[in-house]
Amino acid sequence: MTDHPHLAKIALFGTSADVWPVAALLACSLPEQTKLTIVETSGSGSGTNGAMVVPAAHRYFERSQIDIADLLKRSDASVGIGITHLGWLGAGSELFLGPSGSMPKINGVPLHQIMLRAAMLHDDRRRLAHLLEPFRLPSRAAAAGKLSWPAGEAGSPKQMLGPQIQIGVAAFAEYLRGRSTRDRFETLQGIASAVATGGENTVRSVLLEDGREIAADIFIDLSGEISDFAVLEQGTQPKQSVFEFPFSQLRSGFIPAAEGQRSFNPAAEAIEGGLIMRTTLPSGTIIEALVSETGHEAAGIGNLPASDMTCADFRMFSTADPWSGNLVRMGTAACALGPYHSADRLLLLEQALHFAELLPASANMAAEAQAYNARQAASFSQVRDRVLAPFLLNHRTDAAWTACREVDVPGSLRIRMDQFAARGRLVTFEHEITDEQEWIDLFIGFGLIPDRCDPLALTLDMQKLVPVLGRIASDLGAIVAAMPDHKAPFRAQG
Repeated sequence: MTDHPHLAKIALFGTSADVWPVAALLACSLPEQTKLTIVETSGSGSGTNGAMVVPAAHRYFERSQIDIADLLKRSDASVGIGITHLGWLGAGSELFLGPSGSMPKINGVPLHQIMLRAAMLHDDRRRLAHLLEPFRLPSRAAAAGKLSWPAGEAGSPKQMLGPQIQIGVAAFAEYLRGRSTRDRFETLQGIASAVATGGENTVRSVLLEDGREIAADIFIDLSGEISDFAVLEQGTQPKQSVFEFPFSQLRSGFIPAAEGQRSFNPAAEAIEGGLIMRTTLPSGTIIEALVSETGHEAAGIGNLPASDMTCADFRMFSTADPWSGNLVRMGTAACALGPYHSADRLLLLEQALHFAELLPASANMAAEAQAYNARQAASFSQVRDRVLAPFLLNHRTDAAWTACREVDVPGSLRIRMDQFAARGRLVTFEHEITDEQEWIDLFIGFGLIPDRCDPLALTLDMQKLVPVLGRIASDLGAIVAAMPDHKAPFRAQG
């Protein structure tokens, strides 16, 4: 590492789908004198065919100066409001989940607590999900094929809608590349073959197979190759398994759009031996399948009419201390949770933000590295819990899915589940990534019904609430009816 008081050069290594989201953000965050070298690897791993589904309100877009309307206009992107879950609760089951802001409260009592009391009065707590459905605006809008950008005024029911940007990771990288300022970036193609290390636990340079040598102040590894070559005192801990996952292969491909295609929201379909994610774009559908070694045969995944179908080994893992010395691990060099809930893409954006918010750093980056590692650990924990919860709560009877219910539950997720099961209270942590109502909808939708309701709900006169609740449900129905049809791509025009 050089002795510049501030960073003069940052080098990024990985596929274009991985490096460009990070490079684009850094270009908006660093002083002009800091140069960026992008080394795009030639590998085409399964992740390059994947989809990115993230909230339109994600702070990454604002920090990267990306206008959502421009993104939708200039790329193969669309908008959805959640994920349809098929088969998770048994054959033929369907459950829609998505960001939904906050449901209305009555006298300070959350609606799910009121409906829980109503279900208990009928001596059937299992009716809770049914009683709540008329108040779930995103679910009703999705069922009707409607979409509206959230209204700007505070308190509007449309604030319950959380539009999500849907785009292929390769298309997103190309969009970011097209916006780049050429004199800011040095873009190379190559594969790392060796790493030269220096004192104080640092990387001096990376040697490419063609003989070129890349020197920098900070190296960002998004593929894992640099980390494999670098022998550092810190960060050499083995990859730690997150979950004894029964699905060990990740397959991905693309199916061109068919005439009359009407499926706009992504779907996560639980099948015997695996999970199929379908993300619909204007040009077609991205398929991402997590399967066991034999699961793809039982499900017929190998026969899907998808082009450029790729296959790679898969396991969930995390790496301790992803920033050590002047080497920063991001993307699947740091951790992997798979395509469900667009977990790996969401984590990549969070990692890029954590890093950018700690810059510009000085030549001594120990404090920044410590802060980055702490923030990354917190983000990983939250995304991991959101990904694992449906797998742990699934109702399927086939062997692979039964195995998902029998693993050890991470402590933070166990706290959430136990507290909610006991009294319907949702435990939240600092810097939550998933909104509170989405957690509530997930737990109730998957059958985690509280044993008792909030004591405040017991003070309400349920007879007087009946017409109030009826009006709320009716008003939400009128809002859905007035929404425009969901069209792809949707323009962010309010």
